[in-house]
Amino acid sequence: MSNLKDRVALVIGGAAGIGLASARALAAKGAAVVISDWNGDAAARAAEEVKAAGGEATPYQVDASSPSQLRSMFDFLGKTYGRLHVLFSNVGSRAPEGFNVTEEQFDAAFAINLKSHFFATNCAVPYMLPCAPHASIIYTSSAGALKFGGGSPLYNISKAGVLMLTRAFARELGPARIRANAIAPGAIETAFPRWAGLDEENYREAVRRSGFNVPLGRIGQPEDVASVVAFLASDESMYLTGLTIPIDGGELA
Repeated sequence: MSNLKDRVALVIGGAAGIGLASARALAAKGAAVVISDWNGDAAARAAEEVKAAGGEATPYQVDASSPSQLRSMFDFLGKTYGRLHVLFSNVGSRAPEGFNVTEEQFDAAFAINLKSHFFATNCAVPYMLPCAPHASIIYTSSAGALKFGGGSPLYNISKAGVLMLTRAFARELGPARIRANAIAPGAIETAFPRWAGLDEENYREAVRRSGFNVPLGRIGQPEDVASVVAFLASDESMYLTGLTIPIDGGELA
């Protein structure tokens, strides 16, 4: 399918996992994809991988928690493409467990998990207005924003803010015919679980056990999320806005 042909998509946090799988899916549907990430080398490798598969991709290094860096990235995008149809703001970071956190840790979690989405949207809108009604914004929240299962309250609280941000921008941008939706992935096999510092054997055991609480009986793959991102990016979802879609194999059911 090429239902994104001649469209421009930006994936922030696109060098690995859900972001890379989504960049592949968007490119496969015909979009020219800008892959940005805090790790510039990884973004470059991701872009080469997409191009090797026949897609169009451009890398860009950015710290998405920095509004000034975001503005510079959108200046680059504007000069390169002049327009933007799809913004997939797929950034997030872990946070300390428990409530005993410092002010610096609190600010850092909200900077990447919430502030990044807000300012990326502000920067993107001028480039998306000419693309309406084919303009779609997609944010990555978390199933943890919908149900607290322990671990890091700070992570879950900051991700829950993305749900209201999605609704607010859906209302604000709806009259301009720009859509805003969020995804809430559950247990997905990405680099995130490796933050626990597990070796390969214990990591695989953790992945296996993660599937026990999932009605569909397995942990999710990045491609499970990417297919939903591609749907939300396309005209097939033109009457959907303000939604947060859990992608969790039924774990929240």
